Amino acid sequence: MHHIFFEFQRPNPTTWFYFSLILVVAMFFRFSRFFSLRNLDLVTLYGPMPGYLMLLENQGRSGTGAIVAFGWLVGWSLYFVLRCLLDLGLERRPPHVSNLNSSGLSWLSFALFVSLVGISMIPPPENSIAPGISKFPVEKIRAQGDQAIREKASESLTRVRLWTERGLSLACHLGIVIGLVMVAWRHFGDWQPGMAAAACHLVLPYSFLLTPHNELGIGRWEDTWPMALILWAIFLMGRPSLAGLLIGLAVGSLIFPIFVLPPWLGYYRGKDRYWFLAGLVLVIFGTLLTIVTLGFVDSWLLSPDWLPWKQPSPESQSVWNAVPWAWAYRLPVFILHLVLFVLAGFWPQPRHAGQLIAQNTLLLAATQWWTADNGGAHVLWFLPLFLLTIFRPTIQNQSPWRDFFESEKLVLNRIRLWWKGRPEGIGAP
Repeated sequence: MHHIFFEFQRPNPTTWFYFSLILVVAMFFRFSRFFSLRNLDLVTLYGPMPGYLMLLENQGRSGTGAIVAFGWLVGWSLYFVLRCLLDLGLERRPPHVSNLNSSGLSWLSFALFVSLVGISMIPPPENSIAPGISKFPVEKIRAQGDQAIREKASESLTRVRLWTERGLSLACHLGIVIGLVMVAWRHFGDWQPGMAAAACHLVLPYSFLLTPHNELGIGRWEDTWPMALILWAIFLMGRPSLAGLLIGLAVGSLIFPIFVLPPWLGYYRGKDRYWFLAGLVLVIFGTLLTIVTLGFVDSWLLSPDWLPWKQPSPESQSVWNAVPWAWAYRLPVFILHLVLFVLAGFWPQPRHAGQLIAQNTLLLAATQWWTADNGGAHVLWFLPLFLLTIFRPTIQNQSPWRDFFESEKLVLNRIRLWWKGRPEGIGAP
């Protein structure tokens, strides 16, 4: 009887793709208004999926199939950038969020996360591909961990690394899911849009497909790490120093989140900007000093895959590997990204959380254009923020840092009133 009830079969990516699409349509599709931006957004969420399926068909080999797949993924990253630019001009949002109520969304999100945990506990298939060499400083830390495992661990290196990386990836996904709900509760005034974004994040095939040590061989736990930090920085944007600490940790550990700095610096004014810079510089200086001291700097800064004025390394996979003199084409694309990078800092005041989220999303999505390290395939770098962009309601020009303090004062006043009006004897020392 044990094999009847507990023999859980791992779905393949194509099955997850179609099942996820059916479920997302059932939960969020506006059937009463078929031709709407919300419905278009839901369909285009699955735009990158054919590229991943083509990569699976290619099984990590270089060739025409891989080049076409990466070209498809880069093209969709351009779409996400244009969609976020459009969102910066959209102020009025319909109140429709989900076809499920709050209780249904809560249960579905919990069930989907448990399913993701169950899938991560299943040993990978025989045709799974271990992640290649990372272009980030974390690769040197991973190498030192591998050496320690070989010397002291009783389990094999592959097994320990598998469960460690999958466990870290699940922890980051949990931080993302909770962060989505908390950001919506704090800045949208309602946690239901965040719950809708969390459920959509878990049901999309990318969370499953980009699990470390999967068939695709691209997913890494550190791909979800900066997104969790950025989401919680948005939640704590009312505390500029704490937000700066989290953004600084993301930049210092993986470098590429540096492209989100202009929207944050343009968002704050006066002394709030100085508090944000203090937290940012403190953490960046500490992490970079650690990286340089331990000798990790060469694992990122010297990689031609992250230097657009150099030819990509032969072992990397991207659309740029098939382009002769690729640096001559990557550099203009990188300059276009820098133009967006600079303009984001000069967006007119006042700003609100929705605009900050959209700007962070487009700047992270634009990194896919010129990156030669699986460029276009890093959807999880910006997907949670894009989901908040889709589901956010209308936001008037607010001052979230003032709202943060006002909500804290409101809670304290309610506690004080309850304490004064309590029945005699309750809470007495």
